[in-house]
Amino acid sequence: MRYFFKSIRWQLQAWYGLLLFAVPVLFSGIYYQIVRAEKIGEIDRRLEDQRIFILDEFRKAVFEQVDPLSLAEKINSETPFEVLIETVQSASFEVPSRIASEFGGDDPGYYFFHLEDRNGNLIARSDNADEGFEFPEFPVEGFNIDSRYVGNVREVLVTHAFGMRLAVGQEISSEIREMRQFRGRAFLIGLGVWFFGLFGGWLIVGRFVKPIGAISDAAARISEGNLADRIQVRKTGNELDELASVLNTTFDKLQAMVESQRRFTADASHELRTPLSVILSESHRMKKGERTEEERQESLDLTLLAGGRMKKLVEDLLLLARQDSTELHLELEELQVHELVGEIVASHQSLAEQKEIKLISDLQPVRISSDAMKLTIALSNLIGNAVSHHVGKGSVWISLIREGANAVISIKDDGPGISEQDLPHIFDRFYRVEKARSAVGGHSGLGLALVESVVRQLGGTIDVVSESGKGSTFSIRIPLGNDEAKVV
Repeated sequence: MRYFFKSIRWQLQAWYGLLLFAVPVLFSGIYYQIVRAEKIGEIDRRLEDQRIFILDEFRKAVFEQVDPLSLAEKINSETPFEVLIETVQSASFEVPSRIASEFGGDDPGYYFFHLEDRNGNLIARSDNADEGFEFPEFPVEGFNIDSRYVGNVREVLVTHAFGMRLAVGQEISSEIREMRQFRGRAFLIGLGVWFFGLFGGWLIVGRFVKPIGAISDAAARISEGNLADRIQVRKTGNELDELASVLNTTFDKLQAMVESQRRFTADASHELRTPLSVILSESHRMKKGERTEEERQESLDLTLLAGGRMKKLVEDLLLLARQDSTELHLELEELQVHELVGEIVASHQSLAEQKEIKLISDLQPVRISSDAMKLTIALSNLIGNAVSHHVGKGSVWISLIREGANAVISIKDDGPGISEQDLPHIFDRFYRVEKARSAVGGHSGLGLALVESVVRQLGGTIDVVSESGKGSTFSIRIPLGNDEAKVV
């Protein structure tokens, strides 16, 4: 049973969903932090304005509420800031009305302030200010400033070098609520984008994964025995189309191989059945009653002929089986090809003379690195076919030349030739130009298939040119094998 989360579509969707989730979350988080920083900066600027406003109002009040002459005398003996602190701390000093009206109350967004000296003695404060402020250290000159949150309150704490500490704050619950609402909206928008992206991604991924499913289904049908089935190529030019084309080519080869194996099995069974039937029938016939010496001799001849055909067929089948083995290795050696071809021609001279056929050789001295036994099998089959299939009173020409990096061996005859419809099939196993299934002459129909297999294993090629009634020419090209292989 297929598990959904093991499918490519689900895995792609999961990775896509994680990436898509990270993008809006990161974007919303960064955007929220920017908006929050701008909002806090705006609040801090308002509190800074209030701090300056408080100091200005207290300076104005000092000059308005203190006699100028006494103020001038104090300034002569003390610093202006010390005079300011002492004046504000006096019992007769009144907090300016503008400060009293601006700072106080508990309505949303209210402001408050707290003013004290270096020793923590209260100078002035609004009635809505808390206690216990944690001011920064006194600076050597100028002032130190710090900001903090206390619940729904934003505070700015300032320590002046001349000995005064001032806290200014504002209740900001509405701003906090607004920022939380903005954060919630940003989250919902990001979540909506994520869900929309997931849906679109599911459709897109499904569209691109669909061909993979089609490939898988086609492969499953083919594995069940429907070898004629193929993957539909959509012709989009992408990698999946290339994969489908490669697989279709592989399936074509697989189908051809399976069909070839089926034909091979059927043909081998048929070829073996014929001589076996002869042997069995002749054996039964000889067991029935008295037979003359002539009848027994005739039966033995037929049995020997059938046994010979079986032996030749089995030998050819074994050779083909060895050729098809992936573990088969070549026994390479330096060969004088012209000498090897000459020996093979000589071995067929007796049969050629019986049919009044002239074997004409034109062999250029060539040396190659190859497998002598396999090359002998291929050439013996080709020369033997040229002689045995000839009607007689003709010629067979055998030539050997070096052409580039190859040795080219040609066997030409003026025999009956091969028809156009038979020519594409002559290298098929058990295929005979003669349409009779049980052909005479001891031929199994495996010779040319064996030749083609051997030549391919030697790294060469075989070509044939033929026309019915005008003879045939078989040409084998075998690589020289190394740089030292050359014309002798």
